Amino acid sequence: MTPRLEKDDLHQLAHRIWESMFGDGLECLDDEGHSEDQRFLTGCVQLTGAWEGAAVVRCSYKLAAQLASVMFGTEELAAEEVSDCVGEMTNLTAGAVQAMMPSPSELSPPSVVEGKDYKLTLPRCAVMNQAYFRFQHEPFTIVVFEAAGSRSAEDLGMQLLS
Repeated sequence: MTPRLEKDDLHQLAHRIWESMFGDGLECLDDEGHSEDQRFLTGCVQLTGAWEGAAVVRCSYKLAAQLASVMFGTEELAAEEVSDCVGEMTNLTAGAVQAMMPSPSELSPPSVVEGKDYKLTLPRCAVMNQAYFRFQHEPFTIVVFEAAGSRSAEDLGMQLLS
C-alpha cells in the first residue's frame, strides 16, 4: 500500500527546506493566503517510477523575487533567475516527497509557469494533499498529486489552482 503524505508531512518538509535556505519565519496557514501581487509563479516536477505523481509549488512573484535574492546573493535579478528559484524550490520539494514514497523513482526537470488564474491539469492525477504557508506576508503553497493506480476513480480528474 502506498504511503500517504499528510499535511503535517508537508509542513515538516517545507520547514526543513526553508530553514536550510532562508531561515525562520515560514508560517503554516489553513488556506491560501492573499497577496496584492497580481503575478504568481508555479513550479511542477513530476515523479515517475515505483510511485508516480507530481510536486507543485506556487507563490507570488514578489515572494519568488525575495527568495531568489537570498538564493543568488543579489537584489539585481533577471526574470529568469526568479523563475529558476521557483524551479529549484519545486525540485527540492519533489526530492523530499520522493524520499518519503516507494522507490526507485526519477524526477523530471522543473517546469515553471507565470499566471494567476489558470487550470493545472495533470492527466490521471488527483491531489494527494496540499499545504499553505506565508513568508514575509506573501503566500506559498505546496500541492502533491498522485497518479491513478492507487486512488479511486472518482478522485481522479482535473484539479484547479486559482
